[in-house]
Amino acid sequence: MTGTEPEVSLDDTQSDCRREADAELCAVLAAERFSGPLWEHYAEELARYGCAVLSAWLRTGLIAAACRRHGRPVALPTDWTADDQWEIVLEAVANGLATFRLSLLDGRWSATAGASLRTYFAGSCVRAFPNVLRAWTRERQRWIQAERVWAWADRDVPVEAFAETDAVHELEAMLADSPERTKAVMRLSFEGYAVAEIAETLAMTPAAVSAVLHRSRTKAREAGLLAARSSR
Repeated sequence: MTGTEPEVSLDDTQSDCRREADAELCAVLAAERFSGPLWEHYAEELARYGCAVLSAWLRTGLIAAACRRHGRPVALPTDWTADDQWEIVLEAVANGLATFRLSLLDGRWSATAGASLRTYFAGSCVRAFPNVLRAWTRERQRWIQAERVWAWADRDVPVEAFAETDAVHELEAMLADSPERTKAVMRLSFEGYAVAEIAETLAMTPAAVSAVLHRSRTKAREAGLLAARSSR
């Protein structure tokens, strides 16, 4: 393999039939410049595959070995939550998919090189993982510092400053067992901040904020809090 090809092997040994099928698919996608409905459908399929693979490798710790094989060793956190891991997986797969598409546009994948399209894509996700993890770690540290400042500032904020105090308390109670960053995201969203503003405030990426909001809003909706708020 060359330096541009992934060394992970997630598929069975490639048969002639498989290589031919991948080559034909790549040619069809290339004719549309890897865009349009067919590409979107294929990209969605790849994203599901990538999320499943990285999630499994995170649970087993195999992601660290995969990163080492690519010359990008990582130190995995010991205190991250399942939500934290899922956010990182989403980011790594999104970045890996973007890199994978560029590689195809540049003609860097070849059916004769041995790796299937899915294996090549998985390698892109693995190579994206270390940078995503480092960015997440930096964001986490910045957020911890911001949370300390908020804690100090809140001591002097009168209760009247919150327009919907009861709803805020209900939301905080519901999220009592959630990660601190999730609480901060929901609080800012509740107070009217947009995703981009929340991301900038908490030093997160917009994608990570959106993932937190989706999970937390689903939980809030099931608890009836969103409906309660809208009826006030």
